[in-house]
Amino acid sequence: MTHNESRANDSMLSSFNNSDRLDLLNARYASTLLPLTLVLGLFGIVGIAGNVLVFVVYGCEKQFKDQKFRYYVSFLALIDLVTCMTLIPAEMLKHQEYFNFTGSVWCKAKCFFNVFAAAAASYCLVLVAIDRYMLTCRPVVFCKVRSISHGLA
Repeated sequence: MTHNESRANDSMLSSFNNSDRLDLLNARYASTLLPLTLVLGLFGIVGIAGNVLVFVVYGCEKQFKDQKFRYYVSFLALIDLVTCMTLIPAEMLKHQEYFNFTGSVWCKAKCFFNVFAAAAASYCLVLVAIDRYMLTCRPVVFCKVRSISHGLA
């Protein structure tokens, strides 16, 4: 953008009131981010379909030897499903109403789900790593812990 175009845009913006300026900025921002918004929508649709498929495969199939792995995968799919159903649409809405986003409840909910999804997925992946470590590097201890835990259940 040249200096003259920038001046013309500034003079055009100064002739509007604040609400009109925000609407114009929203329209510019939304049109700039339209490809990203469409990709996010595609990710959300594919993510929902994929996580439902994971629930069907791991939820209905009872013949897995390692039941904990089935729970870990199902829990990760649940976290990702919540992300696809809450965070992606909220991010798409933010792209459309970036300068006029007035919903404080929605903003707080989006922040909560951002932290929740990251923390829950990290916690689950740490559990998977510990379980895999115990299974491969400490199989004797793993068998003792498993027999004790089954005895308590």
